[in-house]
Amino acid sequence: MTSFRYLIPRYEVYTVPQGCPGLLEYMDYPDVGSLSMPTPLLVVHGQQIIVSPDGVKTAIENLRRCYHAIGRPERFDTLFFDGPHKFPLQAQQKMMDWFGRWV
Repeated sequence: MTSFRYLIPRYEVYTVPQGCPGLLEYMDYPDVGSLSMPTPLLVVHGQQIIVSPDGVKTAIENLRRCYHAIGRPERFDTLFFDGPHKFPLQAQQKMMDWFGRWV
């Protein structure tokens, strides 16, 4: 989870706006994530990946504000781990606990 603005132009080829010209004028990645509200959302993020930490921070803050604005801040959570783009045991356990609570 990051903000498009921190990906472009360096990583634009990997982003949704590359395939949907003009989308960035209206939406950012966290906006897409917020479309599922009030459904609970867990964002798991490895900190050793190519995206900018500032972009991740911006996206997470945006999503927190969105869930707070609808009065459901408990339905958004994150897990940051020191690792690459993987799904380690720590993340799997967090996901299972999250599913146990919300699914």
